This record gives sequence, structure tokens and C-alpha cells, in this order.
Amino acid sequence: MSLKFRKLTLKYAYLSLEDKETNQICKNVEPEIREYIKEHYPDAYKKIYLQSPPVKPLTEEDNIVTPPSDTIESHEEANIPIQTNPEVKKLYRQVVELTHPDKTGTNDYSEEFANATAAYKENDLGKLVEIGALMGIEFPPQSIEALQLLKKSVDTLQNKIVNKQKTTGWAWHNAQNDEERNRIVQYIIEQQEKDNGQN
Repeated sequence: MSLKFRKLTLKYAYLSLEDKETNQICKNVEPEIREYIKEHYPDAYKKIYLQSPPVKPLTEEDNIVTPPSDTIESHEEANIPIQTNPEVKKLYRQVVELTHPDKTGTNDYSEEFANATAAYKENDLGKLVEIGALMGIEFPPQSIEALQLLKKSVDTLQNKIVNKQKTTGWAWHNAQNDEERNRIVQYIIEQQEKDNGQN
């Protein structure tokens, strides 16, 4: 296994954990934000949560800040589908052999099978390699293309995390005092008013 591939694999595994942690943090602060608005901005709370369909704090798709222009889409290898790479096909087939309920005779690995299939369809070689490693399958890539595909998976996941860390949930988690929390709530209220055409 090349050193570069090993580094990318470990980086993907680390980012995967960071992504899960970021998601959990943002999910956990949502009730806290709602309660804060209810306590400190009761009129806004009624407008946001009681009179109209509930609005959730911003998600990664609702970036407060424009994402950096140097994203993975700007790279030449961004459009290579992983399904065309013979090494990746072989890895996917090996994972399917060990996880598909029809192959194993049990549903013990059905979640891994579903995740591997989703990763394969979504061109996420990093996730597929991670699942393969959990199943004891080594994936020593022989081609530059496989390394590029893994780098694309790492870059995509990294961009996803960066975008989540631009949300109000993440900002709330990192707020140090009520002044910062009030600014975040003001932003939520302004966005809600814009969405309802009240501005």
C-alpha cells in the first residue's frame, strides 16, 4: 500500500468521525436555540415556531458565508465516476460478497451493504474503502486514477464539514456569551422574515 494512499485513507477516516461529531453537535443545539428564542424573543418564537411551519436553524445548504472557490469541483478529476475503475469495482464486489443478505444468508451486515452501495453510487471511494477495511478487505490501489478518486472523496467530505461549520447551529455551539447568541438569533429571525416576505 502506497504511503500516499494510506495517508488519504486515514484522513478520510478522521474526517468521517469529524463529520459525525459536527452533525451531532448541530443536531443537539437545535432545541437549545429554540428554547433561547422562546425565552428571550417570545414574539419571534411565536412567528417562527407557532404561526408558520417550524423553521429549523440553517443547514449546510444554507451557507451564511460563500464557500471557498477552490472546491473539489474545480479539479480535473472531479467527474471521474468510481464505477468505471476496475479496482473499485473489484472492491465493491468483495464488500457485496461479505455483506449482501443473499450472499451471507443473514441480515447482520445489511447496513454495511446499504452504505457500501450508496457510497458506490455516490462516487464516495473513501467510504467504500472504510467499509472494506471494516470487513477485512485490503484495497491497495495500483492506479493513479484510484488515488485521484480517493482524494476526491477526502476533499468532498472536507468541504461538507466546512459548510456545516458555517451554520447557525455550529455558530451557536461555539458562542461564548449571550451577545454572540443574540446575534445568531437575530440572524435566524431576519432569515425567517425574508423567507416570509416580511422585509
